[in-house]
Amino acid sequence: MAVADERREGCDGEFPRANLEDVVLPDGVVVTEVAMRESRAREILDVGPAATEAEVRNAFFQQVKHAHPDRETGSRSAFKLVKEASDRLN
Repeated sequence: MAVADERREGCDGEFPRANLEDVVLPDGVVVTEVAMRESRAREILDVGPAATEAEVRNAFFQQVKHAHPDRETGSRSAFKLVKEASDRLN
């Protein structure tokens, strides 16, 4: 992800917008990771809010088959996304 040239107003004046791997908040806190929302994880795995652990696991196995980077339909980023979704729901 490239660093954007846009500037935003912060508590101490302006600071450049950084990518998600290196976000520095006005109070000096560095955000290195943003957790995936549960609703987004369910959307990625195509399971409903009432899905059981077994249903989530089965959905993960189905999605990971398509997302694996060794397959034509997959990529490293898709695989990572499916894995993160599964981790979020387990």
